[in-house]
Amino acid sequence: MDPKLTEQDFYVQSLEHRAATERRLTAETILQLRRVQKQVEEKGRELARVEGREQLKTEFISMISHELRTPITPIMGYLSFFLSGGLGEISPKQREALLIMRRQSGHLLTLIDSITDAGRTEAGKPLEIKKEPLLMNEIVKQALVGAENQEKKLGIELDLADDLPTVMGDKAKLTRVMANLLGNAVKFTPAGGKIVIKTVPRDGGVQVSVADNGLGLARENLERVFEKFYQVDSSSTRAAGGLGLGLTIAREIIAAHGGRIWVESAGLGRGAKFVFNLPLI
Repeated sequence: MDPKLTEQDFYVQSLEHRAATERRLTAETILQLRRVQKQVEEKGRELARVEGREQLKTEFISMISHELRTPITPIMGYLSFFLSGGLGEISPKQREALLIMRRQSGHLLTLIDSITDAGRTEAGKPLEIKKEPLLMNEIVKQALVGAENQEKKLGIELDLADDLPTVMGDKAKLTRVMANLLGNAVKFTPAGGKIVIKTVPRDGGVQVSVADNGLGLARENLERVFEKFYQVDSSSTRAAGGLGLGLTIAREIIAAHGGRIWVESAGLGRGAKFVFNLPLI
C-alpha cells in the first residue's frame, strides 16, 4: 500500500477497481450475449430455410407420386382386361408377356408407394394405417401372385399354420411388406435355390418368416439393411437393383402395427431369414 494513501483513499480505489472490473465483465457478457443472439438468429434463419426445403421436398414427392401413379393404374386395368380374354383369346406367349408387364407395373406402383411413405416419415409424419381384420395366410398368398420367379424356377415352400389368429392390419401395406421380403429372397437366391415362407401363432399374435438359401448377410449388415438407401456393397446387390427403401419402409409399416422385424443369417453364402411379429390389435 502506498504510504501516502489513507485507508479511505485505498478503499475508494478498491471500489473504483471493482467497478471497472464489473464494467469490463458486463461489457464482455453483453458481447457474448450478442454473439449468442446472432448465432441463434442465424440458426433460426437456417432452420426456416431447411423447413422450407423440407416442405418443398414433401410437396414434390407427393406431386411426382401422383403423376406417376395416374398413368400406371389404367395400364394395369387394361392388362388385367387383356388377360381375362376381354379382347379375345390370347396365346400362351402373349399371356406370359402380359403377366410380365403386369408384374413390372405392380413393382413400379410399389416403388411409388415406398417413395411416398419415405417422404412422409422424412417429414416426421406417421404412416397412414387403415386397419381391418386380416388373415396373414391370405396376405402371403396374395404376395405370391406377384412374385417374379419364372426365370429362376426357385422352389417356394409354404408352411402356413392352420390355427393362425386374425390380426388387425392394413391389407395393402402388409401385402407390400410380404412382397418386398419375397422379392428380396427371389433376387438374392441363385437359380435352383429354395425359399420357405412360414406363419405361426406367437406370443398372442402372429409371426411370419421368409427364409432362403441364397447370398446371406455378414454380421455387420444385419441391422444396416433396414437403413434408408443402404445397400450391401456387392456386385450381386448392385445387379439386383432397387432403391434401398423396401426394407426401411417394411420396418416402418411393421412398427406402425406395433410389431417388430429383424433378419437372421449365419453369414455370407449361407442364406437369410427375415422375420416379423404382429400383435392381434
